[in-house]
Amino acid sequence: MGKQTSVTFRGVCHLFFETGTEGCHWSFQDERFISIPDPETFVCEKCGRVWNKKQSKRAPKRDFGGECKTTKEHLWKLLHPQGMWAYEGLHVLENGDVLTVYDKADPTKKLWSGVVSLQQRKTYHEFVVDGMIVHAAPKNVPVAEWKTWFFEEYPAELTLGKRSLAMWEKHFRDATEKKLRELGRDK
Repeated sequence: MGKQTSVTFRGVCHLFFETGTEGCHWSFQDERFISIPDPETFVCEKCGRVWNKKQSKRAPKRDFGGECKTTKEHLWKLLHPQGMWAYEGLHVLENGDVLTVYDKADPTKKLWSGVVSLQQRKTYHEFVVDGMIVHAAPKNVPVAEWKTWFFEEYPAELTLGKRSLAMWEKHFRDATEKKLRELGRDK
């Protein structure tokens, strides 16, 4: 496959972080990697113990403190009943990407479209939005609007800019296409 000159994804705006202590990134999640079925991971409704059937065929007999807090038996339910997101669909926004944000109530209504322009922080606590430390602030959109779109995961389209496209081609394209084939979502 040759290099593409442009790639556009549909999905949602998203504020991404791993643990929350390292700061957050303004990101986009490709809709093809949302609601991925996870029939292997369960959580006990009583004690919160997590069990992955793929890693351990037998359910754990007790939680960390001994027996399940309210009963002797666990009460298992799926940890991700609506499915989960896959990293292959995650795109951290870069300057030069083109983002189009749509209204949540009416996804045909365009709220904003433009070239992403982010000012990178110079100090760790420079940009704090609703108590969350973010790595960059939007230059061409009011922070309050931007925050709403990402905290509430508004529908969006993302066209990768030159830098993002080069990174995607080099590091992520093959993994993305492989995961889509595995999920049967490659059409």
